[in-house]
Amino acid sequence: NIFSFDFGYSLARFPTQAWEIVRPALPWSIGLLSVATILSFCVGVTVGSLMGWCRTPRWLQYILPGSLTFASIPYFMFGIVMIYVVAFQLHWLPSTGAYSRWVNPGWNWPFIKDMVAHAVLPVVSIVLTSMGGWALGMRGLMIAIGCPLEMVLSEIRRKYFELRGMAHTWAVLNHPKHRAAGDRGANFTSALVLAILG
Repeated sequence: NIFSFDFGYSLARFPTQAWEIVRPALPWSIGLLSVATILSFCVGVTVGSLMGWCRTPRWLQYILPGSLTFASIPYFMFGIVMIYVVAFQLHWLPSTGAYSRWVNPGWNWPFIKDMVAHAVLPVVSIVLTSMGGWALGMRGLMIAIGCPLEMVLSEIRRKYFELRGMAHTWAVLNHPKHRAAGDRGANFTSALVLAILG
């Protein structure tokens, strides 16, 4: 039944087929999860590379681990807390839906602005709770790549490129962040496919 999209009847709206309820929400869900996964990857890799880099300023090394505190909270639970605080208590963002009922869907500025306002809360909730995994993985790779022997060899390669007049090329190609991010790219692809397919 899954392959034919026959999910049976909806229990909440009985005579309606479940697929008729899921179908209109599917593009919004795929778009929202894709954007959240991409942002989570970018923020997590940046935070993780700063945590694992030996030249990160000391004040930043104390602040960054605090950004990982939300990683142990499930998405839905953190989302419920965010809805309660941001939507119901502070009235900053809307609490439900993809867009307001009073806007006309289309490529116009009021609709795009309203759609982004509705997407901010779930995207921030997913990014804050999932970036910790990316950050810890990236930090581990940065530490593994930046071990003392590797640092000595890296310094020799840097001097070689510097003598040849290509110091910038070395910095771009050989920086531990770029080398570690390549490994995280495979995990990112898996996460994006999982977010889209569920």
